[in-house]
Amino acid sequence: MTNVKFKSSLIYLIQGEKTGLIKIGKTNVSIENRLNQIQALSPDKLIFLGGTFEPTYLEDRLHLRFERFREHGEWFQPNSEVMDFISTSCFQSLDSLYWAYFKVKAGDASYEDLIALNKETIDKIIESEIEESVKGLWKSDYFKVLK
Repeated sequence: MTNVKFKSSLIYLIQGEKTGLIKIGKTNVSIENRLNQIQALSPDKLIFLGGTFEPTYLEDRLHLRFERFREHGEWFQPNSEVMDFISTSCFQSLDSLYWAYFKVKAGDASYEDLIALNKETIDKIIESEIEESVKGLWKSDYFKVLK
């Protein structure tokens, strides 16, 4: 997913492993690319906590919402409010974030329906969809030469 350019911004929340500080940022490239850019400048190992693409949670709004926890720039003190936001309003894996993004953009589901699913359910759906895609590809003309 590293070379994908997204039409709308992805909002990500990452945390410094030692400092515990949480960065709330946005990107139009893959979060892996953005995380690598930030990691190159950080002495602290950074961990992806969650992400969203819902317009309600624009980066600036989140910065204002959590202003009282701001430590420096886009970095915030860890606290229950931010962690609650991540657990209720974010996808907690890159796979689930990207899957949901493309499902919503394709008109196959609403953000609200997908965010309501728990991580295990999303993982099972993604696994099933990958399995079906591989089966479909295997049955396609592309692999007839190999059969």
